[in-house]
Amino acid sequence: DEKDENNKLFDVIIDTVGGGNFYGRAEKVAKTGTNGGTFVAVTGDDPKPDCTTTWKLIRFFARMLGRMLYTQFTRARLPKYVMLMPHSVPEGRTEVLEWIDNGSLTIPLDQDSPLPFTTQGVSKAFRKVASGHAHGKVVVKIANEYHE
Repeated sequence: DEKDENNKLFDVIIDTVGGGNFYGRAEKVAKTGTNGGTFVAVTGDDPKPDCTTTWKLIRFFARMLGRMLYTQFTRARLPKYVMLMPHSVPEGRTEVLEWIDNGSLTIPLDQDSPLPFTTQGVSKAFRKVASGHAHGKVVVKIANEYHE
């Protein structure tokens, strides 16, 4: 049943790593664009792009812009692609924190999180992330209380 399958998928994927995670992967974990799915790219495919020439810079941005346009025509199959640019990082962080605060954005944690701030806990966190099998964010709990 399509509705049951859609409930297993994420509304929003925020890619802060890059590395070409969109094509072939996003459609497996995110809802389609017509069902409200969005893939937010913070870094693009390459977190450290080679922009040493004008042509390489144009090609880097053209790929991301092309993907945004492409997903407008493939919303029934792929999530909407949104590109965040570094010049808006402070405003973007503020907006994301507001979404978390008002409950419109929740961050799923991996079932093993939070892990203790011990050698074993931190090692387990690194192994879990490196395995590629984390289902949500892997968190290491550093303190029980927050002090300003």
